[in-house]
Amino acid sequence: MNKLLALLAVTTAVVTATPAIAADVSAETKTSTKQSDDGSMKKEVETKSTDAAGTTVKAETEVKKDVSSDGSVDTTVTKESSTDPKGLMNKETTKVKDEVKVDAKTGKAKHKHVKKVNGDTVEEKTTEIAPAANQSIEVTPSRSNQSRY
Repeated sequence: MNKLLALLAVTTAVVTATPAIAADVSAETKTSTKQSDDGSMKKEVETKSTDAAGTTVKAETEVKKDVSSDGSVDTTVTKESSTDPKGLMNKETTKVKDEVKVDAKTGKAKHKHVKKVNGDTVEEKTTEIAPAANQSIEVTPSRSNQSRY
């Protein structure tokens, strides 16, 4: 009988203390879009979430599209994200930037891609596409250090 009462007391203590120990879980998203009469636009999406373990994940995406008077289009997509586990001092950040420039007169497109993890460049590549041959030509050597990540 004493063991049963002791077990009941421990169970009651654990059940009543559990809500006090539980972590907050949250998520939030913000979006904004602006567009001009010439076709230019800017869109931003921002998200932030925290899980039950206290890990915070933030992500920001920005898309910019500029249209010049001659019809050339410059598009830039920038994605930044970070993961920060609670109390471990090991926050990881990633930034990816893609730029595409299309010349309306020649039809040539140039794409530049850069990826950085914790400030170190792990990918960098520039390519050009000519409409006549429809071939992709690598302009700068690709740098990749993906074995670390």
